Amino acid sequence: MKEENIIIAMETGGHVDPNPDKDIDKNRDTAECENKVAPIAIESKALLDQDYPDFVEKYFSRHYCNGVKDEGDDYCVLVHSNRVCLVTLADTHKLKASDKIPVKVDFQISDKINRGDNAMTGKGKRGAQQLQNNSILCHVTCEDGTTYSIHAAVAGKLLAINQDLVQTPEAVKKSYIAIVLPSIPTFESFQIPLKNDDGFYDVVCDD
Repeated sequence: MKEENIIIAMETGGHVDPNPDKDIDKNRDTAECENKVAPIAIESKALLDQDYPDFVEKYFSRHYCNGVKDEGDDYCVLVHSNRVCLVTLADTHKLKASDKIPVKVDFQISDKINRGDNAMTGKGKRGAQQLQNNSILCHVTCEDGTTYSIHAAVAGKLLAINQDLVQTPEAVKKSYIAIVLPSIPTFESFQIPLKNDDGFYDVVCDD
């Protein structure tokens, strides 16, 4: 018996561990396991780190309709392949480009017409309000009293308005205003070009 084992045996009442290095090996194995990362976890993290297109970028093309009524009356129409169009303000719209704060969105555009009263039935959307590109969708009043008339930008049937804007008028600068179903000829007139660098289609409407 080795001298060091004799000393251990004396101190432990005669018991000597036949494999004194096993604790060292166990600690080494534990450290190695802690440093290992499962390959599937690495792959999952790599997938999460990738940039994926958002819903709008993936399913809609962007069409710009500038100067619908006058200079600065610019709109970005998001066009889906099923013909549905979402009308939004373009970044160059005089309201969106300003520092003005909207405090009221009113879909009652006249004494007789309220865009919120849009009863329609059936697959053909019978009874839906008919819009021209320069039809008014709503009036927006800002904190300083300035009022803007927001236009449809695309001719077709009004399917819905964004009722949430009544409660949160400031969102009119970044949200959709109305959903419009253009006629088939109008929809077919949209030319779909190649995507630009940021993944969108860009078209300027010629009115």
